[in-house]
Amino acid sequence: MVAIPKQTVEAIYEFHHDTQGGNRPHLGCSIIGKECERYLWLSFRWAAKPDFPGRIIRLFKRGHLEEHAFASELRAIGCDVIMGDDAGKQFGVSWHGGHFSGSVDGIINSGLIEAPNTPHLLEIKTINDRGYKELEKKGLALARPHYYAQCQLYMKGQKLKRCLFLATNKNTDDIYIERIKYEAKAANFYIARARDIIEMSGPPEKRPDDQECTYCDYRKICHGKQMPQSVCRTCAHSTPVIDGFQRWVCEKFECDIDLDVQEAGTCPKHLYIPDLINCYDMVDGADDWVQYRNPLNGYVFKNGDRDKSGEQDIYTSAELAAINPDIQGNAVLNMVREELGGTVTASRPENDRVPF
Repeated sequence: MVAIPKQTVEAIYEFHHDTQGGNRPHLGCSIIGKECERYLWLSFRWAAKPDFPGRIIRLFKRGHLEEHAFASELRAIGCDVIMGDDAGKQFGVSWHGGHFSGSVDGIINSGLIEAPNTPHLLEIKTINDRGYKELEKKGLALARPHYYAQCQLYMKGQKLKRCLFLATNKNTDDIYIERIKYEAKAANFYIARARDIIEMSGPPEKRPDDQECTYCDYRKICHGKQMPQSVCRTCAHSTPVIDGFQRWVCEKFECDIDLDVQEAGTCPKHLYIPDLINCYDMVDGADDWVQYRNPLNGYVFKNGDRDKSGEQDIYTSAELAAINPDIQGNAVLNMVREELGGTVTASRPENDRVPF
């Protein structure tokens, strides 16, 4: 067997991994049809930073390429297809002060063989063989309800009554087609659901750790020991506001929070929303601190501004995000922080730690 060097492939994957985007600033129309409301809230609140392997990012990008391929093919058979405005920007839809938004793949103005004079929303997906067969058997609404919700919302936002949904089978290149009627009741339901999610000050109840949780981005936060990101959106002092555009306010500093500040995660006043924390038990709290107990060893500590308080057993959110809960309360760790003035910036992975 010939040995094939993999450095080039690994470099390609690394490129895609390193160029993936961060958290989206809004709750997406593409996910509002998902069953788990806690997932939606955690996504909107940036509980975890997206960190997909490079191969998966490349796969996502391949899906975007399919949009232009389909548009070209539709034009070739006589359809008038537009993918955005004159400046090349995608058409969008938005509600609730821009906190709930989405981008439209395209619009067919005319020329569709099945209904040549009827404008259609154009929604395009790539899907694996199992999902494709499920689409053929059940139809979009039952097989992929979050795609169906997306189509309904985009039709409402673009004031269209029909949608052409196209999906490519990634295994065989077969094409699935379905024409979908606009259902105002469905679209309004998802708009109302989005507002409920946006206005929740804390996360919805978590579901049992079942099959649906297996590949969820937030499984370790809900059912494991992973701490959420210490960014503005996970802070008890921050609130999304419906007026304005994608506006967030900080009650602590009584100001609006710019998007770059939300992403920075450097505020020493950050205070985790207590219901977000799964690995510690809440004991007490006030405006500027929350006290927790580590169930592994009984260690009691506070989350708050360490520099201002002067207390020994108080940790900033950035420190808590970096500390592996297995060692929170360890005597050596406490000594380094308290006597030497150290700050925790990272923990070794569980399989690479040197026991104290």
